[in-house]
Amino acid sequence: MNMSVVDVAPSAETPRKSRSWLVTLSVLLLGFTAVLVSSEALSLVFLMLIVSVGLLRVAAFGVRTGLRRNIIRRRKVRVTREAFWFFFIVAGFSLASINTGYNLLCLVTAMLLAFLLISGILAETTFRKLRVSRSLPQSVFVGEQFRVDVAVENQKRLIPSYAMCIIDVERTETFAKDRPYELLLKVDSGGKERVSYSARFRRRGRYVFNTCAVKSSFPFGLLEKTVQIPCRGEVTVYPRIRPIREPRVLGVASAEDLLKKAVRIEEAQEEFRGLREYRIGDNPRLIHWKTSARVRKLQVKEFERRRARRVLIILDSSTDESGAGGEGEENTEDGATTRFEWAVELAASLAGHFIRKGFGVAFSAMTPSVTRMEASTGRRRLYDILEKLARIGPSEEDSLSELAGGIRQSDLRSHIVILVSPHRPDEKAVRILQKGQSTLRVLTTRDEESAGSYFEDRGEGAL
Repeated sequence: MNMSVVDVAPSAETPRKSRSWLVTLSVLLLGFTAVLVSSEALSLVFLMLIVSVGLLRVAAFGVRTGLRRNIIRRRKVRVTREAFWFFFIVAGFSLASINTGYNLLCLVTAMLLAFLLISGILAETTFRKLRVSRSLPQSVFVGEQFRVDVAVENQKRLIPSYAMCIIDVERTETFAKDRPYELLLKVDSGGKERVSYSARFRRRGRYVFNTCAVKSSFPFGLLEKTVQIPCRGEVTVYPRIRPIREPRVLGVASAEDLLKKAVRIEEAQEEFRGLREYRIGDNPRLIHWKTSARVRKLQVKEFERRRARRVLIILDSSTDESGAGGEGEENTEDGATTRFEWAVELAASLAGHFIRKGFGVAFSAMTPSVTRMEASTGRRRLYDILEKLARIGPSEEDSLSELAGGIRQSDLRSHIVILVSPHRPDEKAVRILQKGQSTLRVLTTRDEESAGSYFEDRGEGAL
């Protein structure tokens, strides 16, 4: 448990504070004395002096006690157009009352100033003891519409809160929502009100929301206050999964045709399973003569053919050092980011496609450390891969060579290997993957045409 110790002993600043308070008290006494014995104009000057000193003392107290850090930074105040007209009227009445000295004008001026003071007090009361909570899904896909519920609880015992705009998250390039804000007319004391809106993310990633903005110009519309209330939420945005054009991806009619080719390659590398009694039609070369002589019956060796339906997806997250993009593609940072996003979306779509077909899917990438997942099936494996793809970013290092060198040759022979790269992959790494493996497929997303050719859909949201 972390503990903090506060020293409450008298400090050296105590005499300085005492002198400061003595100076303030002396100015106040001098001002009141001058008001009692001098003319009206001089009394007004001393009154303004007293008010100024008081405001300075309040500001100094706020800075010392952390008021600026805890309150002012969390609040934004905007003066409305109506407030400018109101201040103009107040200034006119103030000048008229000073020049004429009429009691009625002084009374009207005081009422207008009281009007402004009450406005500030009621506005501040609206935001006191408000608690905001947000309900978010744990994960969504890029472009998927989802619902966000925001609950506003008024923890005051007696006073309701009125006319509040809830601005949960501002619209940005990566976040879209159906309405810019939600309106709450009233939250009763001790009550709770809920608002909801629909939203969607345009980019994958992990998003963390720390605050929720509450805005109000209650009660008279003179000052518009915005308060940031702590309200933490987190959501992981997965890349889109789109229908795959399998013949284009694998180069054959179906994955089963590629599996048959892989099985013919590894027939000589079948795994020994055990011995069994000889049957008519068995290959005589498989007879185990030592065991047959011992048990006095012909025994043949039995092998297990490794025809598992497994796919290994490798994502190349390295940057293109040569700077060679596709045709018409500018070699800029934005262009490289776009090609990488296409590659991530293709890897996610491949994982979803083969898992739906019952294949065991293995995955390897730099995220940013080396990530290797053994072949597995089911939705749980798909979401494990999507979780990695949601957070992966481009790597400055030669990550593909490191990945290729760490993959076992037995895995390369027993899997359909698909390498997804946003650019022309490193030839050295490709040679490592092709060693003893003729089912390697290299898919690049160097331009929009090549990236879009791997998918069935070409409508909204397509590349």
